[in-house]
Amino acid sequence: MSNFIDLMNTNFNMTLSYFILNGFQLNSDYYECDPNFVQLDHSRPFWGTLFIGSGFFIMPLYLTCLIVIAKSDQMKTLAYQVMMFLGVCDMSSTFFHSLVTGFLGYQYHFVIVPVSFTYLEH
Repeated sequence: MSNFIDLMNTNFNMTLSYFILNGFQLNSDYYECDPNFVQLDHSRPFWGTLFIGSGFFIMPLYLTCLIVIAKSDQMKTLAYQVMMFLGVCDMSSTFFHSLVTGFLGYQYHFVIVPVSFTYLEH
């Protein structure tokens, strides 16, 4: 049980509080990319195809719904305008999370994301 609790404890050097109190500088002991890092040639065609396929399935359905919302007479109301805005945001999110992720997964391209962007997103 104590091992589980030890795993639950966060290391202060890896927290957002440390990031802010350290002048928005990451702890290089934890967040440093290894200069000797070698990219492995390991594509994942199954997962890439699955993501791309789900994107090609969902995007036309979502686009059809957005066209119906846009042509509605109730588009003058705030609720429909908000639905349209959220739909456009969701379409862009679906595009990146299915089609782009699928293509990059199929080709096995990856990016080491700076952790400071992760803190700023949430």
